[in-house]
Amino acid sequence: MRHLDSLTIGAFRGLRDVKLEGLGSVNVLVGDNNSGKTSVLEALALFARPFDDKTWLASASLREIGGPGFLLSDAVNWFFPHSAERDEHSPVRLSGFASGKKEASRVEASIRLVNATDPDVAGLVMPRRYVDVSRFLDENNAENATLGFWGSNWSVDRGDPEPKMLPLRLLSSVAHRLTVFQTVEISSVLQKNDKKPVLDALQLFDQDIIDFLLLTDGDGKNSRPYLRHRRLGPKSPAPLSIFGDGLRRAFSIALSLHSARHGLLLLDEIETAIHPTALTTFFGWLIKVSRQSKIQLFCTTHSLEAVDALMAAETDHPGDIVVHRLEHTDNGTVATRIRGELLREMRYDFGMDVR
Repeated sequence: MRHLDSLTIGAFRGLRDVKLEGLGSVNVLVGDNNSGKTSVLEALALFARPFDDKTWLASASLREIGGPGFLLSDAVNWFFPHSAERDEHSPVRLSGFASGKKEASRVEASIRLVNATDPDVAGLVMPRRYVDVSRFLDENNAENATLGFWGSNWSVDRGDPEPKMLPLRLLSSVAHRLTVFQTVEISSVLQKNDKKPVLDALQLFDQDIIDFLLLTDGDGKNSRPYLRHRRLGPKSPAPLSIFGDGLRRAFSIALSLHSARHGLLLLDEIETAIHPTALTTFFGWLIKVSRQSKIQLFCTTHSLEAVDALMAAETDHPGDIVVHRLEHTDNGTVATRIRGELLREMRYDFGMDVR
């Protein structure tokens, strides 16, 4: 399923005028270290949900998970292109064509710094960064919102009714280790009684897993994910933390599908923690469920094994897989598009490294 046909990143972080055209149902971002792969995922997230404070939060914290002294306002500041020649940061500029639409939509955001009194500490003046966001559906139709960030707090002021935005889930390479993320996702899945796809994914790694649930700690304050396992005794659930990283990674991706339905799923380093021998089977399941759920998939990878596994998993619709190779040149970052049929020829017939 394609919700976006193209994306142009006019200005975002270190990327300028990067064009991703001919997007597929499954899009694989490859390239050298620091070529901008993760930045493309962040730009996609903000293009799809420009007025959603939680998307700005998820995008800003994607690289900072577990880092000491993380300040949301500082992380948001670095979305905006910096230059040694200018004191002010350049605006973020994104544009793209939604599938079936004849006119491109544009997202523009600018940032400004204001010194304001901290509402929680009398007399403390704290810098706040305000982001003014506009989305142009056409030349005569604009939607606007202002998001405020100070320290690790945020606020949002947008119009009523809330603008329509694509469902989306952005997943870092270490999200499977974050109990908070999994607790929120599991709660949503349980409320909607949408367990089956998640259990199917878990059973690809261990067929003795028969259920998953949330249990509250002894102090009654925190909930944690547990699995019911046939060999461990179904009446005594085991904490998710005792299972391997590969299974936990698959669990977090499967949970994310629920939130991404009819929208975009963005996965950083898709192969993380999953053994190469399990990639083809898991990717086959992921592509099938994404198609059923009308999800357009974007992922980054450094792994040639992951690229090969995606091709092996998608034999019915090979043209649906598109590789976008990001490369730094003297004129900026260039995205080279390699579609499924050519990709197979390059890999299978000539053994070329497309990363």
